[in-house]
Amino acid sequence: MKPDYYDEFQCIADACSLTCCQEWKIAVDRKTAAAWKKTETPEGVRPKRRTLSDYTKKCGDGRIITLDEKMRCPFLDERKLCRLVLTYGDAVLSETCTLFPREKHEVAAGITEYSLMPCCPAVVDLLWGRECIRFSDEADSASYGAYEAVYGVRKRFLTIMSDRAYRPAQSLCMLFYMALDLCDAGTSWKAEVSKYGDVHFRKELADAVEHAGVDCRAAFVERNELFLDLAENYRKEGLYRAFLTPAAEEAEQIAEDYGKIRKKDLDAFAQAFSPYEALMRCYLQSEIFSECLGEPDDVEYVTVKLQWIALEYAAIRHAAFLCWHREGALSYETMRSCMVILSRMLVFKYIFANLIPVLGKALGIAALSNNVLGTGNAWIGVLMVTIWQSMAFNTLIYLSGLQTVDRDLYEAAALDGATGFRRFFQITFPLIAPFFTINMVLSGKNYLMAFDQFIAMTNGGPGTATTTISVLIYKKGFSGGQFAYQSANAVLLFLVVVLISVFQLRVLERREEKVG
Repeated sequence: MKPDYYDEFQCIADACSLTCCQEWKIAVDRKTAAAWKKTETPEGVRPKRRTLSDYTKKCGDGRIITLDEKMRCPFLDERKLCRLVLTYGDAVLSETCTLFPREKHEVAAGITEYSLMPCCPAVVDLLWGRECIRFSDEADSASYGAYEAVYGVRKRFLTIMSDRAYRPAQSLCMLFYMALDLCDAGTSWKAEVSKYGDVHFRKELADAVEHAGVDCRAAFVERNELFLDLAENYRKEGLYRAFLTPAAEEAEQIAEDYGKIRKKDLDAFAQAFSPYEALMRCYLQSEIFSECLGEPDDVEYVTVKLQWIALEYAAIRHAAFLCWHREGALSYETMRSCMVILSRMLVFKYIFANLIPVLGKALGIAALSNNVLGTGNAWIGVLMVTIWQSMAFNTLIYLSGLQTVDRDLYEAAALDGATGFRRFFQITFPLIAPFFTINMVLSGKNYLMAFDQFIAMTNGGPGTATTTISVLIYKKGFSGGQFAYQSANAVLLFLVVVLISVFQLRVLERREEKVG
């Protein structure tokens, strides 16, 4: 099963407006990494190194290509063509480069689904001009075996999203209501799916969504804060500067005084955005098709994935608003950039939904064979990202500490016959103990107040599996109407963080005195 435009895709390489070889963490699978250790660097690559492996670096449990100073793949030539392909052919490429933007999902015996990731400009170009997506080679639902029930849910989702009588945002609200309704039904949720196939029932649901009381001002503020949270780390890394810097600066100016954005501004943007409603409908269909068929009989997993898709839509729409507000117009090229870049910024969704499950199945590790973000262990995935995110800052502090250690001490210890292990514990660690202390205190404070990663990756789900105290305060305080109650929780969190930080300082300072 595949979307109707799948076979039309062709990589436009040098003509691409935002090549996947630029400002992109390009993963190198283990087999390719091993082969690259023996493969010489092609002519023209700068700086010149011995093997292809010398252009990669460790990232988590795998490796990625180290980008050059322009944040481009070092193998890219001035024509935006890959020197590896020109020299060795496609066989030398990593699995990511070979497949992207294609996705392949083996659902059940004899059932394989194919899709294209919309974080490629050429894929967005294929979506542009379509009113909705159709799917070919569709198998009978019974062929999906254990996935038959969730396949039925996804089919209803796609049917509702393809209905041009509703705006994409309205359809998303209807889908989310349906998902929550099925979750509330408990073990009998399968019997509830059929009612959403009734046209009259869907019309009543659409009317209810349309007339539901929505605080447009609060929703706008939340979207703006979400965009700033997503943009922060990429701006620090210097990625997507041409797009993110002006957009984030616009968001920051708006955040200084939300009152200057009036209803007429939002209405004017809605008018400017209307030509792209069909494009976003196709985008959402594509995401629902590729993401909402996870665990057999697990409707909570589908709900979590739907939350993530809604977050993507909100982020893309707000990025488009920021561009429109700054430039006074919204061109197709700008809209395409919003879709491509925001999709790429949410790359960890792809890692946890596709790369890690493939690795887990290959290694026979059941816990990694499914998307961990859709299970009760979703916190493990968020923890992995948080560690990756904080590693650079922590390393910088330790490197600063190491610069203060006198090299003469190591020479004297070597003359006395001290081993490397003993030199570390008798010289290095005692002298960088103050840096260890400050690192532990800052890390402890940051982890106790963890917020951005949970909101961006799981929104506190599935259920409440990743609802930290900061997420709880935010969601219940700003969206749940418990402002006073959550203000008290915020004060308590502050006191807890202070007490734990003081305790850490006291204990670690005593340790410093002992080792000193």
